[in-house]
Amino acid sequence: MTVEMVSYRDLSELKLTKLDTAVTKWKGIKDEFHDIATGEGRGADVVRLEKQATGADWTGANAELSKQFVVEVAREFHDAAEQAKSIHLAVKLSRQRMQKHQSDLQKKVEDIRDEGLHVAGDGKVSDSKHYTDEGKRKAAEEKIKAAEARIEKVLKAAASTQHDLAEGLRLLVQDAHDFSGADYGSYDDIRKIVGRADADKAIDEVRDLYKQAKNGDRVNLTKLDSFNDLAELQRSNPAFAKRLTTQLGAKDTLLFWRMMCGDGFEITNENARGRQLVRLRDNLGMTLATASRQRGPDIAKWKDEVLWLGRRPISNPGHPKHDPSGFQVMSSLMGKGRFDTDFLRDYGKELREYDKKVGDKGKAWFGTWSDLDPSSSGRGADPMAGFLKAASHNPAFATELFENEDTADYYLKDRTYLPDNPQLGERQESCGRGSGRRALRGWQRDEPR
Repeated sequence: MTVEMVSYRDLSELKLTKLDTAVTKWKGIKDEFHDIATGEGRGADVVRLEKQATGADWTGANAELSKQFVVEVAREFHDAAEQAKSIHLAVKLSRQRMQKHQSDLQKKVEDIRDEGLHVAGDGKVSDSKHYTDEGKRKAAEEKIKAAEARIEKVLKAAASTQHDLAEGLRLLVQDAHDFSGADYGSYDDIRKIVGRADADKAIDEVRDLYKQAKNGDRVNLTKLDSFNDLAELQRSNPAFAKRLTTQLGAKDTLLFWRMMCGDGFEITNENARGRQLVRLRDNLGMTLATASRQRGPDIAKWKDEVLWLGRRPISNPGHPKHDPSGFQVMSSLMGKGRFDTDFLRDYGKELREYDKKVGDKGKAWFGTWSDLDPSSSGRGADPMAGFLKAASHNPAFATELFENEDTADYYLKDRTYLPDNPQLGERQESCGRGSGRRALRGWQRDEPR
C-alpha cells in the first residue's frame, strides 16, 4: 500500500478551486437524491412508490418477483441518498480541513521568520547569521531543528487528513452496484471506519514481515516502509490503535518487534534498515500508547497479557540464546507517546518486583546482549529506561510515582543504573548508551514543581 505524504510546496501552493467546484456539485446531487428519496421534491417520489408497491394487490406468475424488484429499487434510492450525503460531507471536510492546514502552515512560517530564520520554498529552515561562538552555533541549530519540527507537524496533520478522506471516499464507492454501507456524519465517523480498515492492512503487513524474519529472509524494506507510512498517519487514531493492538495480540506484537530487532550490534548500524527500525519502534510504540488509553474488555485483556508476558522470555527462533524478557521488549517500545495512567501503575509495580528479583536492582542488565535499541539513543537492555521515559510523558503519573517515598527511594537511591555496553565504560553516557540513567535524569529535569 502506498501512502502519499504531503510536501511543504504542495500544501503552501495548494489551490482550493477544484474542491470548491466539487463541493457545489455534490451538494446539488445530495439535495436531488434527498428530494427523490423523501418525497419532499416536486418530481419523482420514492416514498410513494415504495408505499404503493407494498400495498398493491399483485397478481400473475411474476407478481412476487416484480413487487420485490420495485421495492428494492425504491430502497436503493434511500441508500443512494445516504451515500451522496456522505460523499458531499467528505468533500466539504476536505476543503475545510486542507484550508485550515494551509492557514496553520502560513502562520507557522510567519512566526519562524519573525524569529529571524529563513524558510525556503521546499520548507527547509536556515539562519543567515554566521556564529563563531560554539554555544551560539549549537543554540541556532536547535532553534532551526525546532522550527522544522513545527512545520513537519502541520504537514503530517495534512497528510493524515488527506489519507483519511481519500480512503473514506474509496470505501464508500468501492462497489458500483451497492449503495449501502457507511453513513458518514462527521470526520470522526470517517476516521473510525478508515482506521479499522487500515489496521487490517497493517496487520497483514506485520505478519508478512514476521514471516520473512522467521524464515531467515532479508526483511523487505519497501514493505517495512509501507507499514511505517501507514502507522505514522494512524498511530494517534484510537480506532486504528485499538484494532491493531487487540487483533494482533500482546504476544504477537512483542514477538514481531523482537524479530525485527535481531540481536546485538546488527541493529545499531546507521543504514536504511536501521533508520526504518527506529521509525518502526516509534510508530509501534505510539500506537500502543494510544491503544492503552482506550476502554473495553479487549483492551483490558491485552494489558493483562502484557503484564503476564513481562516475566517470560520472548524468543527469537534465529537467536535462541539471547531471549529478552517481555518487560525488556515492551519497555523498549515505551519511549514515545502517552501511556494510560492505570496501565503505567500496574506495569511499574510488576516491573519493580521483577527488577528487584531478576534484575538485582538494575545490576543484572549490565552488558546483556538483549539490546533492543536500533538507534544510539534508545532504551537498550534495561527495561526500567523505557518505563521511566513513558512516565515522563504522563506528568500526573510521574508525580504520583515519586510522591511515594519508598518507590522514589528505589529509583533514586537503591537501584543501580549501569552502562549497557561494558566495553564503553565511562564513555557510555557521551556515546548515548547509558539509557537507564539517562531516562531517570530526563524525568528529573521534567519533574513537576
